[in-house]
Amino acid sequence: MNGGLRNMNDNYVEVAKKIATEAHKGQHRWGGDPYITHPAAVAEKVKHLGPKYEATAWLHDVIEDCDYSTSTLLDAFINAGCLPLPYEVINAVAILTKGKGYTSEVYLTYILTVAKHPIAKAVKIADIEHNLSTSHPEKNKGIRDKWMMAKFILEEYNGSRYV
Repeated sequence: MNGGLRNMNDNYVEVAKKIATEAHKGQHRWGGDPYITHPAAVAEKVKHLGPKYEATAWLHDVIEDCDYSTSTLLDAFINAGCLPLPYEVINAVAILTKGKGYTSEVYLTYILTVAKHPIAKAVKIADIEHNLSTSHPEKNKGIRDKWMMAKFILEEYNGSRYV
């Protein structure tokens, strides 16, 4: 036996779901739905790509919107007994995390950084698609325009085209 530690492949998506559910407890989306419905929808969109994508989708807003860091995410996986640790997932979540108060230029740099990482790129496209499908076209026009521009760049980016 492995001293109570489980193989990460058996449960790290469930651990990511549990972390996200706890982290987003009490948060709500603009329409009033519990916030966890958003990571759940994003995870469903990328599930077919594999467990690293699905786990990243569950966690994609945890550092940005909750009291988590990459260190606390790693600690949560360690405490859940996941070995080997999901470093690729944690890295993708870190790449997906935006800072507060960013400018348009910083957002473009952020999107180009996301575009270079396959897991982060797929999750961000799914994130944008879900946001577009649940936001009001007139009330959220400015942010929707930004999301559509970002989605176009992510879908068209081939690693060097926009650099």
